[in-house]
Amino acid sequence: MKQGDRVKVGETLSDRTAQRERLEARRNQLQIAINQMSLPLPPIQQPPTPSFSEEEAAIAKARNDLALVEMEIEAAPPLRFKVDYLNVIHDQDKIQKRQWLQEKRIKTQIAIDSAIARLNAAKTRYQQQIYRHSLEMMTYQTNLQRQQYQLASLVKQSQEVEKELAELNIVRSPYAGRVRRVKIVSQTDRVITAEITLDVRDGR
Repeated sequence: MKQGDRVKVGETLSDRTAQRERLEARRNQLQIAINQMSLPLPPIQQPPTPSFSEEEAAIAKARNDLALVEMEIEAAPPLRFKVDYLNVIHDQDKIQKRQWLQEKRIKTQIAIDSAIARLNAAKTRYQQQIYRHSLEMMTYQTNLQRQQYQLASLVKQSQEVEKELAELNIVRSPYAGRVRRVKIVSQTDRVITAEITLDVRDGR
C-alpha cells in the first residue's frame, strides 16, 4: 500500500504477510515435532519365564543311577578271604567287579555334580536377565519422562505460536477512498507499525 493508491471498503491494507508466513512455518515445524514425539517408545520385553525341567530331570536321573549303583555294591558277593593277596589270587573276578562298581559310583556322582552345576548356571543366567531387564526399565522410565517433558514443551511453544497468529489481525479499509499518506510510526525487529491516512472524499 502506497500513497495515491485507491482502496475499497473491506480491502486489505495490511496482513503482515512475512510475519504470518514465519509463524505458520514455525507452527508446521512444531506440529511435525509433536507428532514424532507423540510416538510411543518401543516396549521393553519381559524376560521369558525360565524352565529348569531339563536340568532337574538330569539331576533326578543321575541320583537314580547312583542309587542303583549303591544297590549293586551292597548286593555284591563278599570276598572269601580276609587277607587281600589271597583274594587277589582266588577272587580276581569279584575284585574287578567291585572296582568297576566303585568307578561307576564315582562317575554317577560326577554326573550329579555336573547336572547341579548346569542348573545353577541356568538360574544365574536368568538372574542376569532379570537384572538387565530392571536396568532397561529404569532407562525406559527416564526416556519416557524426558519424552513427556519435551512433548509438553513443544505443545506450549505451539500454543504460543497459535496465540501470536491469532493476534496478527488483517487490517481492512473501513472506507473507500485514496491513500493520502503512509507514515511509519515505529519499527521493532521485523515488525513495522504504520499509520495510513485515507481521503474519503475521493472514494469514487
